[in-house]
Amino acid sequence: MRSGPGRNRSANPLPSIQPVGVHVGSHLQAVRRDAFTRGLPGRSRSHHSCGRKLWQYRARARDYLTLGVQHILGGYDHLLFLVCLLLIAGTGRRILVTITGFTIAHSVTLALSALGVVRVPVAPVEAAIALSIVFLAVEIVRGDPDSLTYRYPIAVAASFGLLHGFGFAAVLGETGLPQTEIPAALFFFNLGVEVGQIAFVVGIIFVYQLARSALGALGLRALAADRLHQLRTPAAYAVGSLASLWMIQRVATFWTG
Repeated sequence: MRSGPGRNRSANPLPSIQPVGVHVGSHLQAVRRDAFTRGLPGRSRSHHSCGRKLWQYRARARDYLTLGVQHILGGYDHLLFLVCLLLIAGTGRRILVTITGFTIAHSVTLALSALGVVRVPVAPVEAAIALSIVFLAVEIVRGDPDSLTYRYPIAVAASFGLLHGFGFAAVLGETGLPQTEIPAALFFFNLGVEVGQIAFVVGIIFVYQLARSALGALGLRALAADRLHQLRTPAAYAVGSLASLWMIQRVATFWTG
């Protein structure tokens, strides 16, 4: 049977023709999917990376801040040195100036040592720190208002502060600094030291004022200052004796450590 044109059209129908808008819409959807596939995940990874870095930065800042606070509050030699400075400075303004000088000085040597600019052996530094406490204890016992220590406590505090900064750096050296965030870690460690130091000084002043108030409540307000002043000498002897023991022990490590 011969096939005609009509039969061919019935056996092989023409493909259906869809509206132009359908093709355009499909094309736009494909372009959007492609843009989403190539673009959005990249931005998501970028945002995730930034968020992760920020979280790591905050965690490291918290860790080094905590380390600084723990070191100063657990470093009894540094705390006794501060107590001696308070006893020598006396008044509020002199205390503020003296502690500021100590802070600036130890911050300088802490940074220099932590960054590797200056290297000092740890054992002699620790022995010298104990010796600095003995020196201040002797000055308190002598009580000479014309001495350099009493006239310019900031000079003594800053001089010994340079020494104490090397002691702080020794602790930081044991922990280590992150190579990518050395300035930040150093800053927050030093900030932690200052926070702990301020908290300790404020606590000592608070206890002193509380003791004065207690004596005043007992009707000894007129004698309160004299009573507390009389405790300076025995306190200085106790501090000096303990610091001398530390110094002997630390000097002994020159040969045994």
